[in-house]
Amino acid sequence: MHIEASGAFSYSVQADGRRVSVVIPAVAPNLPTGAIPVRDGLIRYVRVLNDGLGGTAVDIILDCPSVPETVWTRDRYPARLTVRLPREYLGRAFGGRTVVLDPGHGGGDEGYRGPVNLLEKNVVLRTARQLEEMLCRAGARVLLTRRGDENPPGPARLALAAEAGADLFISLHTHWSADPGVNGCAVHHNTPGAAPAARVARAVRARTRLRLRPSRGEPWLEAIAPVPGLLIEIVTISDWVEEGLLRSSHFHRQMAQGIFNGLRDYLMTLSGAKSGDRAVEGRNV
Repeated sequence: MHIEASGAFSYSVQADGRRVSVVIPAVAPNLPTGAIPVRDGLIRYVRVLNDGLGGTAVDIILDCPSVPETVWTRDRYPARLTVRLPREYLGRAFGGRTVVLDPGHGGGDEGYRGPVNLLEKNVVLRTARQLEEMLCRAGARVLLTRRGDENPPGPARLALAAEAGADLFISLHTHWSADPGVNGCAVHHNTPGAAPAARVARAVRARTRLRLRPSRGEPWLEAIAPVPGLLIEIVTISDWVEEGLLRSSHFHRQMAQGIFNGLRDYLMTLSGAKSGDRAVEGRNV
């Protein structure tokens, strides 16, 4: 994260659990104050405040504790203070975990078709690739049931979870309805997947603002129990608006980030990770 000004300024930094505050005295903010949502897996939102004394406070609200480092990356106009937030804490949730991603359908099985002819088999693969990248960066081992336009049999997709000793199995699909009033996403699950499904649904809603359709038990996934299994219908592809979303790379990244955030929340409940909060000594430059 970068904070820029017309010249070098004095500042202090305090870190307290999941909040990092950069206090800049005698410098008024030259931008609207308020909260800016981020939700990138580590930062929940950034809030810029006028401290009432002619100074500025930049609050960084975190989903995971991180000990900040501050460095001047530019000491001339525009001066830039960089706040680095290491993501090692995410590794305590994802490190050593194996996740199997299953982009549904493929090959001659196109899945559902949207009103402007987008195919389910193609769009879920785009989301899977984005999610794979995020999970790998966080330290997880990720296996895909398909990487191209092939269609592995259903039992073979499930068998990969057992063969790999998976901690999670996530199958990506879309929904379709003849009722034009139906839209939104849903997170279905096997019995051990109920807890992660609830967290993923909330996180996807927070990230994408899509309506949540009701969750249900998914019998197909019971074969891999005790591995938690999720079947995520990322959109209702029969809805004109939601099919349009699928044409955007930004949407696929937003959806993948929502799924990632939900998995992070679930895995942190298993890791027993404590917040490791500490204050950071402020300094002036």
